[in-house]
Amino acid sequence: MGSGPAGVAAAITCSKAGLATTLVTRATFREGLSSGEIPLRPSESVHPGIISLLQMIDVGEAVKISSRSVYDGITVAGNHQPLGSDESGAWTGNHIDRILFDNYLLGVAKKQSVTLIESETVSEIVEDANRVAGIRLASKKNIRAKYVIDASGHKRFAGKKLKFKEEFYSPAFYVWSGVVENLDPSFFNAPQAQFIPDANGWSWLAPEPPDCCTWTRLSVLGAKEFHQPPELNAYGSTKETFAFNRRWRAFRPLVKEGLVLCGDAAAIIDPSAGQGILNALWSGIKAGQCVAQCISNPMMESFTLAQYDDWFMQQFEEKVKRLKEYYSELGIRLFE
Repeated sequence: MGSGPAGVAAAITCSKAGLATTLVTRATFREGLSSGEIPLRPSESVHPGIISLLQMIDVGEAVKISSRSVYDGITVAGNHQPLGSDESGAWTGNHIDRILFDNYLLGVAKKQSVTLIESETVSEIVEDANRVAGIRLASKKNIRAKYVIDASGHKRFAGKKLKFKEEFYSPAFYVWSGVVENLDPSFFNAPQAQFIPDANGWSWLAPEPPDCCTWTRLSVLGAKEFHQPPELNAYGSTKETFAFNRRWRAFRPLVKEGLVLCGDAAAIIDPSAGQGILNALWSGIKAGQCVAQCISNPMMESFTLAQYDDWFMQQFEEKVKRLKEYYSELGIRLFE
């Protein structure tokens, strides 16, 4: 369920393992889609570390196709921090258009023997003898399945429907973002990605030459102000703002007989971790591998599901720990 990075990674992994795989999505794949055909929305920033994961599911060109600009490091509180380097030179990250990125992934899934059900939503989780046995679509069609993988993102469909317990790891955070267009060329004298901390949260600036900059802002719920960061006020204003609840939280458990949660459908952390798409891809691949193992060796199902749950939560809780420490070092007092 879902055609973002987690869903496509899971679907392709299952298909490559020889499983009959169906992907249900609200989206519709558009052949040859270009940036000129879609509205300008905030970009998402990806670390070069995602390339190896993209290559595992045969979508290595996704970043190149969807990139709006590149960056070689992040300026944090005025100090520039390079992303790293190797024998080939300095690493670079990309600010990408998610619509183009996701559309490309969906097209590759279609070529990988994944059956797509497009422009459709899921209305129910079907259970049989306390085991998930499929889904019901909004069109009333039932799809029987040995396993369902929930990659529904922030909708978190299966966990909510099945009333899984949520564990919270932070106060209520709100994140909002937008794009400032038609920027003066002087803004790009130093076109570096910037992470700007303050006591109540942080701002992220992602310059996109020649004339745009995506921004993202986080603060605790009671302090939210839905306007762009002041660093951009001298250059222009934002036409449209997008807001999201990004409180750190995870469903417990992340698995059930016949069901695996991955990506944001399993757990959410705020985007300052800079690894949203990486985590989605990684957990999607792991979820697909988990399902393939459960189906090939049903006697080990409980153990295999528990392994996936343990792996995911170890990764998630380590990120929570590191991000809390990072906020404390920068004087961001969200947890006081």
